[in-house]
Amino acid sequence: MAYHTKMGLFAIPQLLVQASTYGAIFGIAGPDKASAGAKAALFHMWSRVNSSPEILDHLDSLVAGNIVPGSKWLPGQWKEANSLFTRSGMEHVGNEHIFRDSTNYYDFFGSKFQGFLDAGTWFFREGERQVRTGAFYTAYREVRDELTHTGPLTAAEERAVLNRADLLTINMSRASASMIHKGAFSVPMQFMSYTLRMSELIWGQRLTNVEKARLFATYSTLYGVPAAFGLSGLPLGDVINKWSQESGYVTGSPENSFLNNAITEGLPALGLSLVSGNWYNVGERYANPGGISVVKDVIRGDKSFLNIVVGAPWSIASNVYASVDPFLQMTLSAVRGDGAFKPKMEDFTEIFSEVNSAFGALRFIGAMNSHRWLNKNEAYEGDVSTANAFFMTVTGMSSTDMSSLQGKGWTREQEKSAQDLGIKRFIKEAQRSYTAREQGNVEQADDYMRRAWTWMRWGGVPPDRFAEAIASSAHGYETILDRTNRDYYTRHVSPERVEGAISGYDQTLQKKYGTQ
Repeated sequence: MAYHTKMGLFAIPQLLVQASTYGAIFGIAGPDKASAGAKAALFHMWSRVNSSPEILDHLDSLVAGNIVPGSKWLPGQWKEANSLFTRSGMEHVGNEHIFRDSTNYYDFFGSKFQGFLDAGTWFFREGERQVRTGAFYTAYREVRDELTHTGPLTAAEERAVLNRADLLTINMSRASASMIHKGAFSVPMQFMSYTLRMSELIWGQRLTNVEKARLFATYSTLYGVPAAFGLSGLPLGDVINKWSQESGYVTGSPENSFLNNAITEGLPALGLSLVSGNWYNVGERYANPGGISVVKDVIRGDKSFLNIVVGAPWSIASNVYASVDPFLQMTLSAVRGDGAFKPKMEDFTEIFSEVNSAFGALRFIGAMNSHRWLNKNEAYEGDVSTANAFFMTVTGMSSTDMSSLQGKGWTREQEKSAQDLGIKRFIKEAQRSYTAREQGNVEQADDYMRRAWTWMRWGGVPPDRFAEAIASSAHGYETILDRTNRDYYTRHVSPERVEGAISGYDQTLQKKYGTQ
């Protein structure tokens, strides 16, 4: 069910998300072969409407007409490729896709409800179908161009086409599943499969160095250089964006040059900004600059053990349980007859927040009525026009300003962790200094105090936390005079005497404890 809640149930953005693999096809195969494959794929889509022999013959002649320069299609080749694609069954997207929960499952809900669930996967399946079609015809073109004969493909050559097509779709079928996608590992890795497969290609030997460089260049052009680093599976893109923000970079700032915006955000995001005036997180939505989320979560340490190990299923289950809790409270209140818990409309709508399509529809309706864009926690993100709300709902993208909050939160977490450690070490060294001074060892006390303030500087502790650190360190050592001086110089100081207070307190500490 995790698959249906996130990617099924008529989730429109999945059409674009799945189709975005075309970027990888262009990157790996190159624009020459990929454009030829895309043209052939377009004619294949038309053949789905009518595949009579006469229509196929006419489409083959159109493809051989080389509408796309350099595509090199000879008469009969498109029909040969079309026949192989149809016979292979690769076009049909079903439970063999790695994102599906399983190839085998028991139908708990009955055929009618299961039919509804399957219908809800249309956008996912159609996007994946388009990618497979483009990958197949591109692979056919690659294999054909390497042959010295123009006759029909042999069985070995047909297998080569299918294997290459599977690679161009980033090996997203279960036929390419590794041990990490089976057993207990399959649960947390269910929605990380694409990123994991891509990183395997980058670090492995199945792609040549030229193909890897071309793939990186393609992703840099489409999604920005930081996002392209996410191909490695490591959270390098998020780290680069974080460093940029810490250095003062702001997406869409007038101070940014055209080239800077293009390199950082990618050409599609830049183009959308020129048309709409809004910056969207194109790279984050379609390229995953954060790499494999499990790696990022371990590095950041901001998720629980179960969230990391179990992954999306645990997150969905825990959120659904939380949203069902009001119904439980309402039922218990009715049984007790105390009327303490009265139902609200939000109790009925919140349960759908884990279903992406339902939440998107509810949020869009709310945005049309109020022109306010809310996140899943009902936090107000900003004002939106109806057109902008519709665009973000259909594409699944959001404002770059909002997506940058994660990086800012990461920075704040790291800063606080470093400051807390600095204060902890300061307290330890300062108390050693107090003890040494009481014992008459002034030189040792001064050394400890210098070490204490070195830890404060190491942790980047700001002046407004000095009082907190000193008060904690002085617990059990502080006299009433010390407390009075500390409060006078550090607590609720008016702007007029801030400079004097800092200097005075510094001198007071030096007088009592030695050089800082």
